[in-house]
Amino acid sequence: QQQDEEDDARETTVVVKRSKTNSERGRAFRARRKKYEDDLVTIVSSLRQEVADLGFLRSVRADKVLRSRNSMGGSLVRLAREYFALFERGMPSSLEAKQQRFLECAMDPELQFGEACGPAALLDQWKRYSSYHASMHVEVVGVEVSGEEDNPMVTVRSDLHVVFSRATFDHVFPHVADNEELVQRFIGREVVYHGVNRF
Repeated sequence: QQQDEEDDARETTVVVKRSKTNSERGRAFRARRKKYEDDLVTIVSSLRQEVADLGFLRSVRADKVLRSRNSMGGSLVRLAREYFALFERGMPSSLEAKQQRFLECAMDPELQFGEACGPAALLDQWKRYSSYHASMHVEVVGVEVSGEEDNPMVTVRSDLHVVFSRATFDHVFPHVADNEELVQRFIGREVVYHGVNRF
């Protein structure tokens, strides 16, 4: 029996796991941290390259769109927007020469504006709008492009905000200009004309 006890003592071995020292744990932590940082640098570098590639593709597509006359970023839409930006406040005398040059360069000599025909008639119409109201402001509310590449059409919906003056009644509503009560009720009031222009 003593022999059996000695055999059991030999067979029973206790495995004790030695705990790491602080410096060993520190080295392991720094190694994991370094690997994490290296992985992040690789990922960030890859993402930067992807962003650069996408930026290049975007610029190529944008250039292609700008060359298309009948796209929302095309030359005709830009021309229509420039027209409304230039006449946003009507015809202040400081902009008259610039507005005239723009119409002469950008508009067709046969353009139709209501009953008026040609850039000079359009300019005259803007002068009248400006002088017949105390103030005015044009706001573009919608732009649509339709038609084929060789014959596109830009439709611009706009709101013309005006403030009535006595001149408004004398020239725009002469049939009620002598109704002083009505005139006084509307002088100084803002009114919005909704318009559609096709280029």
